[in-house]
Amino acid sequence: MKRSIITFFIVTLSATNLWSQNYEVSATDLNLSKNNVAVDGYDLTTYFTQEKPAEGSKKWQSNNHGVRYYFVNEANKLKFDANPKKFLPEFGGWCAYAIGTHSKKVKIDPESYTIEEGKLYLFYKGTFNDTREKWLDNHEVLKPKAHSNWKKIIQ
Repeated sequence: MKRSIITFFIVTLSATNLWSQNYEVSATDLNLSKNNVAVDGYDLTTYFTQEKPAEGSKKWQSNNHGVRYYFVNEANKLKFDANPKKFLPEFGGWCAYAIGTHSKKVKIDPESYTIEEGKLYLFYKGTFNDTREKWLDNHEVLKPKAHSNWKKIIQ
């Protein structure tokens, strides 16, 4: 019984630090589909290894703390499984610009992104609004604001 309680607390504590940063984040803070799929099913490893990110497949998927991730092949799945934190997007996968400017969770276009200092930042992109461009114009100011706002959002 004692061992079960300890195991429960260890699992619970590890599940709260799901995505990037060293903040305590629960699955409810993450930008997930109805089926708990991250980043609209895009393969997170491709953001770092290809010129353009690619959609993953249900055939190669991982489940990390209740969140499902899809990959384009088994090699990418294994790469992610070995070090998930390396690939997870900042701010729970929400639009970095919206977090930085308005402290709001806004859906993203998975093909609108930047990699800065080894971290993945995702953005909203619509017909008349490209928040990635706005981020790039002022990311030195927006990035610290986004980190500060994110800490408040996940409290």
